[in-house]
Amino acid sequence: MSDGDIYVRGRKVDIRNTTDAIANGIETIYQDSALVTQLSIARNLFLGREPVKGPRFLNRMDHAAMEQVARDLLERVGISKQDSTDDADRIHSPAASAKLVAIARAMHFDSDLIILGRTTE
Repeated sequence: MSDGDIYVRGRKVDIRNTTDAIANGIETIYQDSALVTQLSIARNLFLGREPVKGPRFLNRMDHAAMEQVARDLLERVGISKQDSTDDADRIHSPAASAKLVAIARAMHFDSDLIILGRTTE
């Protein structure tokens, strides 16, 4: 069965894609969470939702803000020994840490529902 209604915070919502889900406070963390290994942990936390500084039209990322938020979140999820400016491929215990980074991302963006899923082959 694939029909039905979805309610978030008592309000009926129409979710057609990932952007709709995120806008409604829903994040999905997959078992095989992948990080962009060439980017820092801080950049991975904000991927696609980077804060900017200065005039919006200049689109300059606020690296200092991302790194501070990343440090705080990494400590909250238990990987405080990791430097938020490290490239993601330098994470100690990559499989576990990739999930923690994804959970930290969901925490930062105040997700109401976090779906821990796994991919099937």
